[in-house]
Amino acid sequence: MARFYGSAWVAGLAVCGLMGCSAKASPFKSVVLCDFERMPDAVSENPHYDIPTALKKPNYTNHDFRWNTSGYAEMRPVTKDEAKAAKNKPLYKFFQGKSAAQVRFSVPGDYKKITADNKPKSWETGMSLATDSYTPLKVTDWSPYRYLAFSVYNPGDKDQVLHVRFTDSASATSETSATAPAGMPATVEVDLALLAEARVNSKDMRGLTLFLDTAGQAKDPVLIVDNIGLHTATFEARKKAEVEEEAATDEEADWDSEEQEEGKVETGLVSRPGGLSGNAPVSGTAAP
Repeated sequence: MARFYGSAWVAGLAVCGLMGCSAKASPFKSVVLCDFERMPDAVSENPHYDIPTALKKPNYTNHDFRWNTSGYAEMRPVTKDEAKAAKNKPLYKFFQGKSAAQVRFSVPGDYKKITADNKPKSWETGMSLATDSYTPLKVTDWSPYRYLAFSVYNPGDKDQVLHVRFTDSASATSETSATAPAGMPATVEVDLALLAEARVNSKDMRGLTLFLDTAGQAKDPVLIVDNIGLHTATFEARKKAEVEEEAATDEEADWDSEEQEEGKVETGLVSRPGGLSGNAPVSGTAAP
């Protein structure tokens, strides 16, 4: 019997050699809510008075940068090429695709002179990806997923508390927050178990809001956001599976590579409502 299994194993190797064997796929599932890769089109964004042009390119938003902002936040694309031209290496390494969203959050002083008498206790400024926003929330059933995660890069010199609010079809909400650490990138991850705890219907979601409370700030903070998605596993588990899959695929070619210690997975900095974990990237690098 042992000899039979040995022969079968050798035969299996031969088949892999002839037909090619792919690495085992990740057991985890993910869905993208917004990756900011669809860029605005100058023609589509402006009213058309030329009928042939209007028929060819109807005037509707078909990109990833028209979230609801109520005018208190400004979102624009920032590209990897811009970061390269500016020789901004940390920002350049932050990108996983070609573009991300740069968001400027307003402060009360943008609208009125602040004095001790009129200083607001809070000032919510942010943006919402919703089923009724020009860039719509297309995935409304979140029940198959356990985590919301996205990348954030804070180019400023002050940590920012980034609030995350969830809204369902009955307008029930739940809210949490995580730190966007100053001067570096991080992966923000939220456990969606909080939805059930707040009786928010994860099967019929209507909006995701990211905002800052800038009441105590004098200068508009800026954050760069990318790769917003839902996942069935934590960032560390997904990263480990990704590394193992790549290692299985490239084992023969990279047998002598020393770039990453065997068994060790570099995740960068992960920010959760409970605090920061992982390793901060060294100068000139960014989190995955």
